[in-house]
Amino acid sequence: MKIIKNLVGERLSKDELKQVKGGTAPHCNTGKICYRGENDKGELLWDCVPLTTECKDFP
Repeated sequence: MKIIKNLVGERLSKDELKQVKGGTAPHCNTGKICYRGENDKGELLWDCVPLTTECKDFP
C-alpha cells in the first residue's frame, strides 16, 4: 500500500520509507536493478545487472 501511495504522488515519511519492502535497492547508472533473494537475516539482496539479464520475481 505504501508503494501505491507513493506512485500517486503522496509524500512518505522516513518511518514509512523504512517499512517499504525493497527499500534498499541500489541506483544503477547502467543496466537495471535485479532482485537476488534474501540473506540469512531476511534482508533483501539486490544487484545492478545488464538489461539482457533475467531476474528473479520479487516476492
